Amino acid sequence: AYMEHPLMVEVKSITTTEIQHLVLDSGDAVKVKDKKVAIIDDVVSTGGSLSSMEILLSKAGAIVTAKAAPIWQQGGFDGKDLLYLTTTPVFHD
Repeated sequence: AYMEHPLMVEVKSITTTEIQHLVLDSGDAVKVKDKKVAIIDDVVSTGGSLSSMEILLSKAGAIVTAKAAPIWQQGGFDGKDLLYLTTTPVFHD
């Protein structure tokens, strides 16, 4: 069946106004348990999505060994332990 006993965490992103949920099915959680994993995001700004994904993977028993994104948009995240190619400021209207 689909999404049996899912793991879930909330995330507040600067790209949306509503709270979102990251969800991992229990069958997929088993696949990452005790595995070394990397979290790859397209852009990291506040680090909200990145942190939520790390929490979700930790709940599943995964070992996060790397966090990376092509762009670190300097929007509040300290960049600690983030591998990135370039930085850009946050643009406001």
